[in-house]
Amino acid sequence: MDLSKRKMPGSSRLAPPDAEGIETDRAGRLRLALHHSRYLMQPFRRQRTAMVRQFVGQEYGDVNQRRRTPVNLMRLATTIYRRQVAARAPQALVVPYDDRLAPAAEDLGLEINELLRRIDFETTLAQVVTQSMFGPGILKVGIHPKGDALRDAAGFRRDPGQPFADCVDIDNAVWDMRADSWDKVQFIGDSYELPLDALAELGIEDATPYRGLPITEYGDEKASSLQTQQWAAQRGYVDVARLWDVWCPLDRKVVTFLADDSGGFASARIVRVVDWKGPRFGPYHVLAFETPPSNLMPVAPVASLSDLHEILNGAFVKLANQVKRQKTVTTYQGDGQADAERVRDANDGDILRVETEIDEHRFGGADGPSLAFFMQAKDLASWVGGNLDAIGGLSRVANTVGQESMIARASNMQIADMQETTMRFARRVLEQIAVYVLEDPVTRTKVRKTVPGTDHVYVHETGPDTREGTIDDYQVCIEPYSMQSRTPSERVAAMGELMTNFVIPMAPQLAAQGKTVDFVQFVDLVSRYNNMPELRQIVRDMTPQEKASSAAPAPGGDRPLQSPVTVRRNVRENVGGTGRAGQDSAAMDLLAMGRSNDA
Repeated sequence: MDLSKRKMPGSSRLAPPDAEGIETDRAGRLRLALHHSRYLMQPFRRQRTAMVRQFVGQEYGDVNQRRRTPVNLMRLATTIYRRQVAARAPQALVVPYDDRLAPAAEDLGLEINELLRRIDFETTLAQVVTQSMFGPGILKVGIHPKGDALRDAAGFRRDPGQPFADCVDIDNAVWDMRADSWDKVQFIGDSYELPLDALAELGIEDATPYRGLPITEYGDEKASSLQTQQWAAQRGYVDVARLWDVWCPLDRKVVTFLADDSGGFASARIVRVVDWKGPRFGPYHVLAFETPPSNLMPVAPVASLSDLHEILNGAFVKLANQVKRQKTVTTYQGDGQADAERVRDANDGDILRVETEIDEHRFGGADGPSLAFFMQAKDLASWVGGNLDAIGGLSRVANTVGQESMIARASNMQIADMQETTMRFARRVLEQIAVYVLEDPVTRTKVRKTVPGTDHVYVHETGPDTREGTIDDYQVCIEPYSMQSRTPSERVAAMGELMTNFVIPMAPQLAAQGKTVDFVQFVDLVSRYNNMPELRQIVRDMTPQEKASSAAPAPGGDRPLQSPVTVRRNVRENVGGTGRAGQDSAAMDLLAMGRSNDA
């Protein structure tokens, strides 16, 4: 059902806002500007919903029952990108400009990391990064005041007085579409629902219940409609109203609108205006990867794969239908039915005497050129996506380990820009959270600290008495590689490389400094990461005889003699191409085979 062509009940504004009768007051001009921007965002919302529909595929409710997606390229690429960009929550590293603030900086970093854990920032960041694969990812950061009915009802997961970070959906967002960069927007905001009881406490008793329609005020389908397909919206457990928070940087104010019955600004009215006392960049942070010159809206990273997604699934479904139609039949001529039945009932290897000609015919089956086209399209999708095979570890793309490493590094360079963009985004968010932590006059937090030079961990309490200075006295950074995931196998490989290349060759220098290598601890770590506790049984204490034997000098000198003559042979072997080039060659062979058969 194409909801964008249906007229929304209770609203006739499916056309751009009329410029006639423009309100001259500042509040009226803001309302009209918001109305215009929501209209200009309509095609981008439609494109995003279409890509999300491709992402969820066929097996998601009743949204795509006629669209078979056995090769879900959109979901594959999104998962790979998200894991590469931000697999885990960032860890704050606070560096003071004055060394005298070093202890306070350490406490501030620990307090920020503990707060990120409490508000589950890892999940929120994953949601924002996933949103940014289909358009701009928006994060709203603020502090939840105490004793405010409007804010206390904003979410049961928020604790009064605690900072929050929420992902904002583009269907529920608005920004200045006249701007050509995010630094120049005159307004940006988001919408949310609040119970009518909370509004009544603020003196707003004439709010109209919002029905939660699966379309926007302009009739375009929301991405959330994929799980709410019913046109007639059902009333929820609690009657709610829809409000908009709009941040105006030029005025440094947050304006709250009560939306009309369609959820938009056609007849919205202002219910609250508050001064913004937070950081200068406001409560909204935008994650955008590919932004065209002189334009605000970014190009979604998976947008270039949308057409290939449709082509791949269409080709594969066609091949699957051909395979289903494949059949093998046996034919005979004249009165050879008895011979044909004997052939049918014979076992493999039997010898039969027949009087008539019996033939076996094969019909249908996967078409060679179509299969070659599908393979080429699959390789093209990996290439367009920045070598997804290498980034996601899906298949071997080279014949040697060295070549694989070189290709993996080159592929990672293609997404390095996405990682750096996400790091800048997360760093700005952490700076805002650091401001809230520093200015908090009440909250005390328990963190875990380690005694320098030891493995002893103790509980340390931070609070207003341990916080010193302002945000200008610190540089809030992100711990390197804290956002990337590292599996236990990768940890073992990294430890092995470190031991081989650095620790063991430097053993004499370590001994000169009174240091040694604890191989027992190394084996313990390897057994733990590989989930092989029996590995600890391999390393044991030496017996006295073994100690004496190892301490005795080797016969014939301090070391065994080496043969005076050594021979080294370098053998080069040609290996058939099984990487991308080999796959392309095989596909071309299939294509040529199909054409020769047609001829």
